[in-house]
Amino acid sequence: MIACPSNYNWIHCLAYGYHLEALLLEKPDHDKSIKASRIKAWTRTYQLFKAIGYEQIYQTKKLTLKHIGDMSEAKFNQLVDFCE
Repeated sequence: MIACPSNYNWIHCLAYGYHLEALLLEKPDHDKSIKASRIKAWTRTYQLFKAIGYEQIYQTKKLTLKHIGDMSEAKFNQLVDFCE
């Protein structure tokens, strides 16, 4: 689904996802060829780290874009509630 190239670590992928969603928010008429699963993961990454602070991305141990994108809505909401 959502994978980073093997030479990048998950922290960079989370940071990229965060910034890509920030760019999409500035340009709502973005290219529609971006997969919905990627946008979902980026949006959730942005929401989560906007709530707890961007710098927390660099403290993340195991959470990846794939984990964030694959979470059920209920589990993601629990995670956000826990982190706030």
